[in-house]
Amino acid sequence: MFSLVRSLDVRENDEKTVDKLDRAGATASFLCAIHCALMPFIVTILPLLGLSFLASEPVEWGLLGLSATLGTLSLCAGFREHRSRRVFALLGIALALLVAGRIFHDHQFGAWGPVLMVLGGFTMMGAHMLNQVLCRSCRKCSDHSCH
Repeated sequence: MFSLVRSLDVRENDEKTVDKLDRAGATASFLCAIHCALMPFIVTILPLLGLSFLASEPVEWGLLGLSATLGTLSLCAGFREHRSRRVFALLGIALALLVAGRIFHDHQFGAWGPVLMVLGGFTMMGAHMLNQVLCRSCRKCSDHSCH
């Protein structure tokens, strides 16, 4: 009986961790998308505000790396619960769009870089939201058929 209670406590902590990671990942993805969408418009005023570092390559690659790391961690944790590979498909598409957008931006392919990066950010946010929906639906299952 005691071990059952302990396992339930651990499961609740895991659920909270997955939820927190998904929220953090979705927020980071959303901020990344907003950053990519607004950067072409505000890049000229950043030096006046002392924020020109936000337009630098290291910051942009750092945001991309943060989004990829949070995405992978939260989706892996959620996968243990719901076993749906769809979230990884969305994550792969999102990362491909983000990387392609950065490469297009670096090689001056017009507006394609920011467009692809914004789409990638919103796609990654969608992967986190799908992960949350799948995890919540599994938690409602009384027979735990998701496992």
